[in-house]
Amino acid sequence: MKRTLTMNLDDLKLKLAWQAAFELRTCPDLALLRVAQADRHLERHLAVCPSCRETRALPEAELAAWGVVREQFLSLAGKGAVPEKTAGQVWLLDSSLAGWTEDHSFLRPPAVLLLERTPVGSGWRVAQIYSDRALMWHGDVALSERFGFAQAWNCYTIKESLLSNCLGVATEGELRAVEAAAAVDHEPAQRDSPIAFFRQLEVQVGAQISLPAVLDLAAEYERLAPPSHSEICQRIFGSVGLAVQALKGWGWSVPEVSRLKGFAPFHTPEESLVESLFGLLAAASPPSGQAPMSAAGTAHTLPVNHVRSARERALGVEPLLARINLEQWQGDGYLVSGDLASPFDHAVQVLASLRREDGTQLETRYLLKPGAANFLLFFEGAEEGESSLERVQMLLVSHE
Repeated sequence: MKRTLTMNLDDLKLKLAWQAAFELRTCPDLALLRVAQADRHLERHLAVCPSCRETRALPEAELAAWGVVREQFLSLAGKGAVPEKTAGQVWLLDSSLAGWTEDHSFLRPPAVLLLERTPVGSGWRVAQIYSDRALMWHGDVALSERFGFAQAWNCYTIKESLLSNCLGVATEGELRAVEAAAAVDHEPAQRDSPIAFFRQLEVQVGAQISLPAVLDLAAEYERLAPPSHSEICQRIFGSVGLAVQALKGWGWSVPEVSRLKGFAPFHTPEESLVESLFGLLAAASPPSGQAPMSAAGTAHTLPVNHVRSARERALGVEPLLARINLEQWQGDGYLVSGDLASPFDHAVQVLASLRREDGTQLETRYLLKPGAANFLLFFEGAEEGESSLERVQMLLVSHE
């Protein structure tokens, strides 16, 4: 009886912790709740959120007391001289990232742990942080009591200018532990559990928060005039004919090669169109029995071919499977985030394209650092009707 009661209390504490996390991540702060005239976003939020309705209905004196507590908390944010940014620091993200979402939740930016600078552009790879250790699970790393824990499974890139206030610094051991945990797979939380719901919310928050950084850093990267996907592949294989020869020599099946991008277009939809060398390599099929299998319970996966090269010479192609954690049309483009089954010990280029309704391709790319397995792709300009995984092709390219 005592053991059952303890388990029930633990379950209750976990559910309450999840409820608090949901409110912290999706509810507006007091300043917005106290406005005299609610706008349409707040009205719709209040219609579905009893907690915010109760808070808005509190007497003015009680609301003012909560405001004092809020100001005291903000005073701990390390305002004053801005330190030079280094790995291991914990930062609040800029308040400009906060705002209403399409489902009338109010997204509030989290604190993050700086892991490393991006090799190109003014970005940082970060791990998201949450304060209540009751929601820790495999892949989480405890920091000091002041910070809570770092989510090594929830890392992404943020633009440096969006780092607002430095809260302090994690220890060297904590930083190394986060980096090590980010490099391996972890046991997933039980389905439909508070931990599973919390992690889904945290991934969504991270994706929404990091999207501006992805766009800005992509613009910086594009200013360096990077080669197209097919140009990267051409440096390795030389030509479509040589690529087909190599693939068939390794026992792979290739789609019909009839036209390349830039030549006369197809006129019949039945033809198998390979628009580029990239498309050929991404669409090639491995020998029978070598295709990776999806794990049980995996909702969304995407087949990915990994081209290995050395000194711009092809060494082989390996069939892999990417697990898709989030795919969502954002209004100005299509966001896809996911991870590979295991990280690489060297840098890997993720090349991806989205086939548009008019037959053209939207290209994007992502650089996987050594030890990283998660990726974030954004197809800027994609329309809602064409934002689908069925239209996406991915290719990994590594130089050994």
